[in-house]
Amino acid sequence: ATTRTISGCGIVKASPEVFYTVVGNGRKMTASTCSGATNFATSLMLWQFQCSTCAWGSNADSSCDDTDGARVTWDSIADQTYTLVVFGRLADSEGNFGISVTDFENPGNDYCAQAQSLQINGAEVV
Repeated sequence: ATTRTISGCGIVKASPEVFYTVVGNGRKMTASTCSGATNFATSLMLWQFQCSTCAWGSNADSSCDDTDGARVTWDSIADQTYTLVVFGRLADSEGNFGISVTDFENPGNDYCAQAQSLQINGAEVV
């Protein structure tokens, strides 16, 4: 692989990459390489609007149980095509990975006034 800057993202990388597309459905979506099949340190990037706008997902903001996976979550637009790019976090790194895309409803309590209280061992958490 050659070192290149990914347009619109300010990212310089030197590892092979694999591209996937997914169509939004108007719900919140998550793409993840957090998988037992992933055997090298991956990064995930989400391109929107024909690769001109990116949302960056990396291990730093993932909650994978391992250190190799990455996750990115976004609010999808119905019928909008998104491009997912999987590549190695380290120069020239490559290997096997598992990838999944899931969708879910946005929570109905996005504001503080609508927040639901949590109960832990019968006591309300404030």
